[in-house]
Amino acid sequence: MKERNMIAVFSALACFALLSIAQAAPSPETPDPASTCAFCTADGTRALFNATAGGGTANSAFGWWALFSTTDASFSTAVGAAALILDTTGTNTAVGAGALFSNVAAANNTAIGASVLNVHAAGDNNTGIGSGALLADTNGGNNTAIGAGALSNNTVGNNNIAIGIGAGSNIATASDTICIGIEGQDVTDGCYIGHVFTEGIDPDNFIMGIDVHGKVGTHATSSGMRLTDLLRDHEKVTQLEASVAALTAQLKDQAAQLQQVNGLLQATGRANRVVRNDQ
Repeated sequence: MKERNMIAVFSALACFALLSIAQAAPSPETPDPASTCAFCTADGTRALFNATAGGGTANSAFGWWALFSTTDASFSTAVGAAALILDTTGTNTAVGAGALFSNVAAANNTAIGASVLNVHAAGDNNTGIGSGALLADTNGGNNTAIGAGALSNNTVGNNNIAIGIGAGSNIATASDTICIGIEGQDVTDGCYIGHVFTEGIDPDNFIMGIDVHGKVGTHATSSGMRLTDLLRDHEKVTQLEASVAALTAQLKDQAAQLQQVNGLLQATGRANRVVRNDQ
């Protein structure tokens, strides 16, 4: 998936390059946007090229065709070749070649790293940090991916969090899933944490568990129990154990006494038989 997307991006970049060569070069290549975009800055071939008079505000474009399609949108920053090249909405930040390459109408997205969110077309409030993070995302929203390749295969999932290199890379369509240092599973409402299998736990204070996939959660029979309930039950069990231990000790004492009585009875019986035999 990642290689195909990278090929598509660079193919598109090549097409834009050939197009710019075939057409007559504008003069100058990077027009001063001050007259058309208030508080805007642009540096690079056709960066912020289509800003219209009286249009957007406070846009910054640095790099070949960065923010090329923006006309009257505001508050976007694009740093890198073709970063936010198709964006017309504004309030997006892209740092890295091809970052937010396909974004047109989504807002409040942040992409830092080469090809981060590069096929993203719709869905707001995504944050991708690290080369290839959220690489395949097309319509997801409210996702956070930190680490190279984090959530790299997510397409339409929402509200996912992935932290670590390759974290959440198994997520494709699931939502509301958290992956920390592990690929996770494509299951909604999951929580996956890597590197926990070899760590011991205190059995007396054990509340939550983790399955073979690294998914964290409470046991089905104890879900919903509050910590106070668990502690209260633990105290009751401790008291019962103490009571059982005391009863066991008493039973042992009684058994020893019974053995002594039985021994006396047996001795008395033998003595009586001896007396009778003597008579």
